[in-house]
Amino acid sequence: MPFLKRTPNGCQLSVRVQPGASRSEVAGLHGAELKVRVKAPPVEGKANEALLECLAKLFRVKRSECELVRGDHSRSKTVFVRGLNEALARAELAGKIAGMKQPARSGDENRS
Repeated sequence: MPFLKRTPNGCQLSVRVQPGASRSEVAGLHGAELKVRVKAPPVEGKANEALLECLAKLFRVKRSECELVRGDHSRSKTVFVRGLNEALARAELAGKIAGMKQPARSGDENRS
């Protein structure tokens, strides 16, 4: 899982956010990033807050343990989760990602 990196105090995740979705959920991978859909619109930090709440719920930590490190105004973000055990995070995410269809890489569909 290239999007998950252990740090001395927790884990750091590279996330690709899709705001304005029908529900908040982990949606698989987007290249080397974890794709997360959030219901909130991308205005006034609402999508960022929804992302942090979604990750806190997923990893069963307090919302205050999740911090947006980079990407405040971008779809690509870096999130730090304080106290998150890497092995537990990998196990939780493996269940969410397994079986999801990975996006096709452009140009690979019709190669002969």
